[in-house]
Amino acid sequence: MEGIAALLTGDEVRRIRKRLRLTQADLARALGVTRVTVARWETGVYAIPEPTARLLQRVRKERRRAKRSR
Repeated sequence: MEGIAALLTGDEVRRIRKRLRLTQADLARALGVTRVTVARWETGVYAIPEPTARLLQRVRKERRRAKRSR
């Protein structure tokens, strides 16, 4: 479990979500989970599953790339 939790912290999930201008409910819908699950990731109650963490990292990286190319 330690490696999975190290991929993204709850604060990073919240930052990514806010940069995308999504509510917890919007992000939950996009990921196929509940709003409560997203809230629990953000507060550290639940560990973020590795596939989800990798997806969010990818989104963050692509967003940075898109900003640089403007």
